[in-house]
Amino acid sequence: MSPLDPRGAADTPVCSILDIPGPRWFHPGDPIWRVHGDAATPIGVTTGLLMLAANPAFAAALTAADAVENPWSADGYLHDLIEITTFGTVDDAMVTIENSHRDRSTFSGTTEHGQYYYGSDPELMEWA
Repeated sequence: MSPLDPRGAADTPVCSILDIPGPRWFHPGDPIWRVHGDAATPIGVTTGLLMLAANPAFAAALTAADAVENPWSADGYLHDLIEITTFGTVDDAMVTIENSHRDRSTFSGTTEHGQYYYGSDPELMEWA
């Protein structure tokens, strides 16, 4: 489920990420708001994830994250990361980014070609 979609249980009010008060990095008139709010963005995010998987180290990190068994989990994670950092409050965006850094730092190992990788490798992140 997208963070932009209204949420709520039967006994809670329905709200979306846009209803949360607080300062934001980006606003409705900013280009990033228009680009990430476009209907084609989810397709671009999924395509970008598939392209990232072409890198052996990134593919190994996806395997370590069990994304091979459930590829939609990595896709949903990336969609949420983009939506929260673009449309969410600064506080929510910072927590999301910190969690992303923490999650990446837990992955390490060797690729199928025997190359060592670690999730927070600056070169890997630059390639991504």
